[in-house]
Amino acid sequence: MNKTDWIKDRKWGVFVHYLSVNQNIHAPDGELPWDEHVKQWDVKKLAKQLYEAGAGYFCFTLQQQNRFLAVPSKYHEAVTGMPRGTITPHRDVVPELYEELRKFNIDLMLYFTGDGPFHDGPTDDPDHAGAKYGYTTHAEPVTVDFVKKWSSVLEELSVRYGKLVKGWWLDGCHPCIGFDDEKWGIMAGAVHKGNPDAIIAFNASIAERVKSFSPLDDYTAGERSWLDELPPSRFVDNGKQWHIFTYLGYDRETFGVHDGWGKSGCRFTKEFIYEYVKAATDREGIVTLDVKMDRYGNFDPEQFQVLKVLKNIRHK
Repeated sequence: MNKTDWIKDRKWGVFVHYLSVNQNIHAPDGELPWDEHVKQWDVKKLAKQLYEAGAGYFCFTLQQQNRFLAVPSKYHEAVTGMPRGTITPHRDVVPELYEELRKFNIDLMLYFTGDGPFHDGPTDDPDHAGAKYGYTTHAEPVTVDFVKKWSSVLEELSVRYGKLVKGWWLDGCHPCIGFDDEKWGIMAGAVHKGNPDAIIAFNASIAERVKSFSPLDDYTAGERSWLDELPPSRFVDNGKQWHIFTYLGYDRETFGVHDGWGKSGCRFTKEFIYEYVKAATDREGIVTLDVKMDRYGNFDPEQFQVLKVLKNIRHK
């Protein structure tokens, strides 16, 4: 038995970039506090759409690069000195997500980063969240002290959620910014403190092929700009489950390049998506598709219609 058997049997899943930048919290027509955005998410609606599309799992972003965290965190609030309701919400959507998804036999995964809120505005800003943790630019390597401090947030959340969360996709863990066995190990330890069985992939952006970046990976992060390869076998790179991950949407000005994460519209036809996902999962690979979702839980209509053709590629 392999730790990744469950996700291999799930076959394919959906990822959303539920982030402050995507939710446009500083809209021209007036600011809506992050706390209010999170309150408006209808997780029942989300779960129903995933069921109608036949998805086997759902991956939800907790944060990315800036100060905003999509769930409460005492540690994050303490380090930044910013109270709950500002950069963190009062609502904890993860247990709610779990309860709604389990009704449809859909598993929950979470997205977190290794580089923390490093891109949180000007570095001379006294409230810069990255500076509070000790890391503000990819031009410098991450330190063990930073990784330990930032991983304290990850550990707090993993312990809180325990076995509600079956897997983690950990972004920004690039060897080029100093990630190595020790630092990956700190993050893996934080995840496994809450659930020793949770699977992990460390991402270091797009490579020449779908590959593993860390010996601690259970599956490949698989970030791609296109669905451009099929699994040579279920396991690659010394036993890592093969997994690919790309986006359905696109930027109207740069169609086809690395700008479609969290965007609307669909750059693939229904026929292509169906044939590709079937071919990849028939070879025991896994496919994750990034979908645009608004703050109320509605998927982009065009993308949702494409996803629904995958209903016949059923998970166990």
